[in-house]
Amino acid sequence: MIDELLSADALVSIAEKENRSNIQRICDVLFGTVDLIGILLALLPLYSRQMDNSVIAVNLWEFKPANGWICIICWLLIVAFVLLGIAKMVLNHMCIDNGKNAITISSLLISMTAVLYFSMIRETYCVVIVFLQLMIKGGLLFYAIGLDKLPFGYYNMK
Repeated sequence: MIDELLSADALVSIAEKENRSNIQRICDVLFGTVDLIGILLALLPLYSRQMDNSVIAVNLWEFKPANGWICIICWLLIVAFVLLGIAKMVLNHMCIDNGKNAITISSLLISMTAVLYFSMIRETYCVVIVFLQLMIKGGLLFYAIGLDKLPFGYYNMK
């Protein structure tokens, strides 16, 4: 019945629009998952700690730098990753598009800040993990943008 009312071009257009929407939702889930993986920065032994004449790798709970602010900022970055990932997943699950662009941009900015911060405090393993997260996020973003050719407004479908 619907096939008789709509032309073939209209059906193809509707199918393409739905396909783009589904792919963007999958990209959003992956983007949120990459943010949630940021909890590994607290769990894995990535931080260096001087013990006697050797250096050992410890997790964030055992990381005791000379300046306490270093550890606090590390925790803030990790909490920001996790909260943004949870927010992205919740908005995606509830099919709410209004805050996704702000969360995406915030997540990218937090990732860039984390790469710079971890390199500044010379925690190379953390730099590698956060940089890989940033590259994955960038790839997902470019893939999602490439679907509609709409920079930073890729949730607004035609």
